[in-house]
Amino acid sequence: MKPTTKILKSLIEVLSDDSIKKGAIVRFLTRSNVMRITDLETKTVTEHKLSLPDAKEALQAALAATTQTNNDSAKDNFLGFLGSV
Repeated sequence: MKPTTKILKSLIEVLSDDSIKKGAIVRFLTRSNVMRITDLETKTVTEHKLSLPDAKEALQAALAATTQTNNDSAKDNFLGFLGSV
């Protein structure tokens, strides 16, 4: 899952959470991967830390998968597509 997709999924989860009051402000801080939820009535801010996948680990896993010899052409085509992205 791409980091942008993960961020949007987390945002949808936060906005769908019934414990967050309607009218609360939700901000995403890209430098720290934190969503800040501000309750305007009580003037309190809560933070929701996101854990994004490590890009280096994902790359290593993809490279390890490509080094395995396999005659499955569908898998080879898919991995070739991922390599071009």
